[in-house]
Amino acid sequence: MPTEPSWPEWGAFPPPEKYFEKDYFTGMQGEMHAGEILDSVCGPDVERHHEQRTYEILRCHPCLAIHAWPLPSEEALARFYTERFYQQEKPDYVERYERDRPWWTACVHMPIIDTCARALALDSDTTQPRVLDIGAGPGIFLDCAKRQRNWDTTGIEPNTALADALTSRGHRGWHGMLGEERTTALWESVATLQPHIVMLYEVLEHQICPETLLLNCHDIMADNGLLVVVVPNDYNPLQFAACAQHALLPYWLAPPQHLWYFTPKC
Repeated sequence: MPTEPSWPEWGAFPPPEKYFEKDYFTGMQGEMHAGEILDSVCGPDVERHHEQRTYEILRCHPCLAIHAWPLPSEEALARFYTERFYQQEKPDYVERYERDRPWWTACVHMPIIDTCARALALDSDTTQPRVLDIGAGPGIFLDCAKRQRNWDTTGIEPNTALADALTSRGHRGWHGMLGEERTTALWESVATLQPHIVMLYEVLEHQICPETLLLNCHDIMADNGLLVVVVPNDYNPLQFAACAQHALLPYWLAPPQHLWYFTPKC
């Protein structure tokens, strides 16, 4: 049975203290954001090296989503993922994924790959679809697609070392981010590829504008292709219960790494 949405889900009535509370912000391109501030959290300031800043978590009515404020510039965010994310924020990121590779392979990526094969009605022995993994990270999804299915695999990754590692394992490893600028060499390569499957595994929440990335994926995909999107389910009842029972702060808030906080209704 479907349940009624609960705050801060869309369609839920706000609590009394939030009913008349609205804050208004203007973005770098003049876009308007307005809504209720749910939380405030401290995180790295990607516009200024080695500094911290406060981010507001906004239940934004124009966006119909929950996101951090302020949203960084595209250049600053690219620099953050190239120079700081793996080096300082998540130094053991790749090591942890490699340690858990059997679980990621059997429980996450192969079920997704098998579902994609069924959806595209692929003959695994003769068909070699083109797969693009945006934000490929350690590349476990691409490894599964190539080793288990012999698919044509490409990964885009903002970290140079990880992009090079993809290439060393037999994938096309492209360094960069698929931003708004469509005249870059990366864009030309992606547009030529025309992938049949585009994977966004826990990538959308890292974007400055998720809608732009989704539209970009639509434009580069082959006809009748598949877009696979996985995002965290944040501000959910289990998280609230954990915070109440263990006296935790909202542990899922992590700007500027996670800029958007998706809920089922969103």
